[in-house]
Amino acid sequence: MASERFADVRDAWLLLGDLPEQPHCHDTADGGPSTADAARVRIARTMLLDPAAVTMHDAVRASRRIARAQAGIVTRAAERVATACGWRPEAVVCSGHGEALGRLALRRLGWAPIVVSLLTVLGPAVSRSAPAHALALIARGELP
Repeated sequence: MASERFADVRDAWLLLGDLPEQPHCHDTADGGPSTADAARVRIARTMLLDPAAVTMHDAVRASRRIARAQAGIVTRAAERVATACGWRPEAVVCSGHGEALGRLALRRLGWAPIVVSLLTVLGPAVSRSAPAHALALIARGELP
């Protein structure tokens, strides 16, 4: 693996189909489009491989490993919080682009809370801004 920034974890989630392609979005590690093929190239470069030698199947397999590793980080953090608080959540609200990650972490934890998807309930625009809104409420002291 390279220490340079060749790809973002967003590329992995795009390749897994959990994020949509956005051909006109160039807010990527290499300034290229946010498409599956461009993500395949970026993932290949992260592994220091010639992109021509990495098939879409190879890139998707690598993306699964990346997603599992990221879910492991979230899983360990959730376990620490649950242990410190002495309880597990009965409900979880998923929002933003991390909904698939949240669901994967919950499966790894073996927890079965009620999952509320803001994407499903309120649509993509509200779902994407929910994390920022929650932080604003915390900063204003309206949420603990």
